[in-house]
Amino acid sequence: MHYGVGSNVSFLLSTALSIGIIGLMHFFKPIIVDSPSLTIFGGFSSSVLFVFVLTAINNLENVLFGDGFEANFIPEVVLALGAALSVAGTIHGVCVTTGFAFSAIALYYLHSLSQKRYGGAPFVYSSMKKKK
Repeated sequence: MHYGVGSNVSFLLSTALSIGIIGLMHFFKPIIVDSPSLTIFGGFSSSVLFVFVLTAINNLENVLFGDGFEANFIPEVVLALGAALSVAGTIHGVCVTTGFAFSAIALYYLHSLSQKRYGGAPFVYSSMKKKK
């Protein structure tokens, strides 16, 4: 059973949502800067932006290189994180710090969700015992 949309539609949706988040963050910048709790929310918003940018990058790669193309830490995750934190930096410095922390948490959950959904190579514990 297949759920969701194709890579091309997902690319367009995640790109549109990324642009929307950037626009909203800049529109509400004066309000975000005035409140310490809202600067933390700005960091959370940048982590949501990170997820959408990473989704857009990976879906673009799936469209260009074929389904099953996997996002790696370098360059896709680093590029998406850099883009999201750059936007957060234009809002407030605290948004960068909290955005990095929230993005790391989001990346952990994205990875665990991906492992559950698509599987992966099982981690094998090896012992260092010497044979006699």
